[in-house]
Amino acid sequence: MPNGSKCKYKRAREVEAAQARVNANRMALAKASKELQKNLRKKVTVALSFEKAKRKCGVLYSTAAWKKHSKLVKKLTQIKKSAKARLSAAKSSLSVTLRNQRLAQCKCKRQVIKNANSALATAKRLTAGRKATIRRELLLICLAKYQGKKNGAGMTQCKNQGLPSKYNSVLALHRTKLIKWNNRFKCNAFRGAGRRDTRDKCKGFFIPKSCKGTIAFSLRTNNRWSRYTTYQCPLGWKWASSTEYRDQVSRVRRSGGRCTGYAYYGRCGWGGYPTPNKYYFRFRDSRNNARYQHAGRYINDWSSTTWSTSHNAGIVCLRKRL
Repeated sequence: MPNGSKCKYKRAREVEAAQARVNANRMALAKASKELQKNLRKKVTVALSFEKAKRKCGVLYSTAAWKKHSKLVKKLTQIKKSAKARLSAAKSSLSVTLRNQRLAQCKCKRQVIKNANSALATAKRLTAGRKATIRRELLLICLAKYQGKKNGAGMTQCKNQGLPSKYNSVLALHRTKLIKWNNRFKCNAFRGAGRRDTRDKCKGFFIPKSCKGTIAFSLRTNNRWSRYTTYQCPLGWKWASSTEYRDQVSRVRRSGGRCTGYAYYGRCGWGGYPTPNKYYFRFRDSRNNARYQHAGRYINDWSSTTWSTSHNAGIVCLRKRL
């Protein structure tokens, strides 16, 4: 089975193309800058009589040579300006492409882990049947061996024999050995205002398994809520509104997931609430309706409201659907 080694190649061609465009535009800008600089320093030779030039410096700018060179400098300046704009656009495109690559890589990582776990669970369910088949075949072999013996000698032995221990080791199953992720692709890297509280076993980002990995609670160090601050979830996640949170829990439960348990009470190694006294996980629309998910209440219990800015725990995140 795939072990995750190919995830790093996701959207590699798009990134290479975007990087190539940046490099090409960078070279074009350097060339345009060099050409402009050369012509800015170039000497312009004009032919003027003393009588025309005397105390009339403006006459210089009306000469054909000066006008011609001024026109060239103006053109080169515009070329440089355009090259600079194209480079800026190429860099922005590269940033978007890199972001999309990380999203694709993180999706690949999740899928590889999910497939490996699912395959192992499926194979284990089949183990009992495999053992029964082996026992049946061994019984047939044994019966064939003693067939025709006087008084059915050995038949009882065949019926009483169990499964040889060697088959237990032969049928032992192990999950496909995956690569060492080591926070590869930084799928849950922190972004946005404030800091994530990384003191617990979840590194401040608890993803309940019962919700099929689609909901997360991001714990913050500051236990005061800044009502009009725009907080951010990691790449591939979004800050949920209270309605989006409710709808997602409903979707998970309709698809067979339980999506239950305390939001953060006794989670991730905490003996109770995260300290110091962090209770309220806020939504994107909490600034308007004051709703929150209490850390010590079951997931999807979010109808309560408070405008208090103290006892802030963090925000509720939803995984983006790609």
